[in-house]
Amino acid sequence: ANPVPFSACDPARGTPAPADQVWRDPLGLMLASTGEGIYGVDLDGLCVFINPAGAQMIGYAPAELLGRNMHALTHHARPDGSPYPEADCPIFNAFRQGLPCRIDTEVFWRRDGSAFAVEYSSHPIVDQGVVRGAVVTFADITERRRSEEALRQTQRLESLGVMAGGIAHDFNNLLTNILGNASIAALDLPPGSPVHA
Repeated sequence: ANPVPFSACDPARGTPAPADQVWRDPLGLMLASTGEGIYGVDLDGLCVFINPAGAQMIGYAPAELLGRNMHALTHHARPDGSPYPEADCPIFNAFRQGLPCRIDTEVFWRRDGSAFAVEYSSHPIVDQGVVRGAVVTFADITERRRSEEALRQTQRLESLGVMAGGIAHDFNNLLTNILGNASIAALDLPPGSPVHA
């Protein structure tokens, strides 16, 4: 039997809900089923919702994050570990200055203190012309970074190979000239010369 998403079960009976009930909360289904992290913050930067994938990526249960400052939890330091002031945070600028962003050069921090390369976007939520907060989507791009670095390393090795081949070719040309000139010079030596041996 195929697994039934948790939001599509009748909790009283533990059985699949009728098909019309499954689609009653399409936003909830979308948040629960996506592999990317998605959370919302209010004007104070406090988490108002987070999907299970997002909470898991940063090492928390969704309920633990509600009402907590997401910058302080996940974005407080730059990749080198230096402090990342909230005032400089593109996520917060999305709602403080109305500036949506898409960034893939930073890290998020997990509950255990480890960091992971992240790509995120932050978009202000506007209601009747007033910014109310932001929605942030994010994905762990650690594997992408590793693949990019491996590709760069391969390209560097290929470049070194081409350069080494060019140097060997040039050296071979020089050596051919030297040996050719040595052969010509040897013709002028008397027949018993130790060079002929």
